[in-house]
Amino acid sequence: MMLLWASAGVPLGVYNITEKFNIALRIQAQILTFLSLVTWSQCYYYGKKWSIGKCATVLVGMCILMGGVEAGLIFALRVSLWSQIDDLYRHDRSMSANE
Repeated sequence: MMLLWASAGVPLGVYNITEKFNIALRIQAQILTFLSLVTWSQCYYYGKKWSIGKCATVLVGMCILMGGVEAGLIFALRVSLWSQIDDLYRHDRSMSANE
């Protein structure tokens, strides 16, 4: 369940950053993801009796993985949004030139 909460923070962070919301909303998703991953690793520490080293290694790996996915999605969305704006600008200019 906590892994699902952590996974939900990724698209939330992408949305908050690409829509240029204030800084509190931008970091809220990263805090949600990190704390959910910490809680998830605690479940494995107490429930499955993993060692602290193994939990920390998996935690860092998951943070890097989710951070990389989020960064990739942010860059992809920004490029998509800029090309869409650029296409609209070109379309408007070609329409005004034809008139």
